[in-house]
Amino acid sequence: MNSVAPELSFGLWEHVSLKHIEEKSVMPSSNWAARAFQKTFTNVFQPRGIHARRRRRRRPVQRISLESLEPRQMLSVNPAFSGSSASSANDSSSIAAFVSQNTIGILSTVSNSPTSVVAVSGNAQLAVTWVAPTNTGGSPITDYLVKYSSNSGSTWTNFVHPVSTALSCTVTGLTNGTSYVIKVIAKNAVGISLPSANSAPVIPAATVPSAPTSVVAVSGNAQLAVTWVAPASTGGSPITDYLVKYSSNGGSTWTRFFPSSGLPVTTTSCTVTGLTNGTAYVIKVIARNAVGISLPSSNSAPVTPLAAALTPTFGSTTATATGFTVQITNYNAAYTWAGTATASGTVVVSGTGFVTVSNVAAGTS
Repeated sequence: MNSVAPELSFGLWEHVSLKHIEEKSVMPSSNWAARAFQKTFTNVFQPRGIHARRRRRRRPVQRISLESLEPRQMLSVNPAFSGSSASSANDSSSIAAFVSQNTIGILSTVSNSPTSVVAVSGNAQLAVTWVAPTNTGGSPITDYLVKYSSNSGSTWTNFVHPVSTALSCTVTGLTNGTSYVIKVIAKNAVGISLPSANSAPVIPAATVPSAPTSVVAVSGNAQLAVTWVAPASTGGSPITDYLVKYSSNGGSTWTRFFPSSGLPVTTTSCTVTGLTNGTAYVIKVIARNAVGISLPSSNSAPVTPLAAALTPTFGSTTATATGFTVQITNYNAAYTWAGTATASGTVVVSGTGFVTVSNVAAGTS
């Protein structure tokens, strides 16, 4: 809305400048709801226009200037319609009003400021919390504006985030090692509050990495071949190495694996040696950067190292009256055996792998 001259032409909508209402007006401190702040005036017709003439109160009252509530000092007033609305010429109005005949009543105002703004350091970000305004101005809070400054408040940058009435957010995109202060502004249907007091200065910094994931172990002879996925976040500092640990009691106690080379594990795989065949193990992996170590990964599934299976071999045969005998080397009693003799002979394999073939007719191979 354009600004107006002190003297206004008559029309259906009268633009009444608050500069015309010089008397201080009542504002009860207990409530900012409808009619909590009211100003009564009458229109006086003069040859050059309309002015607002106030009705003075006879007793002392708590007073506040309307001008202190509205930077543009302007309301659009339609006295012809009872209950019609009045709005500010300023898009960021600090008051909302109703009009009933010749009475302007304040319906709501901007809220009080948020308080207790606290920022906690993270990797190129700050986790910010605050306390809601104690007074919403008679209109519900619809959003919070969060701003940050890297020069102690000389200039501010608005942190763009979805509209929300939550009392926390994470301000991202900051620079590690730079000090920031935060302020928060409440918004309601009328406009925005005064900003909160600045938070204490906080410096974003690199953190420990997130945990490695997807740890898998594959059985070998007295060893396990282990692989994993690198952390989703390095914490802002490169991964320097991984700590690989194993447990033979389901994770009650752990032993760190040190490669025989004496070098740290810097890739996402290694072979854990020196284990006991037949014993089940679980593995966990921890990432490390210049700041410190991550939380451990989830444990791998239990895996049991086993000796490599040996190929059975037959020794020299020894003839008997009705057949022959032979010793099997690399024999394992757990193996499944099947022997077939020709010409109605029989085959027996002992628990030690000694094979006896008997009842074979003479001359039969």
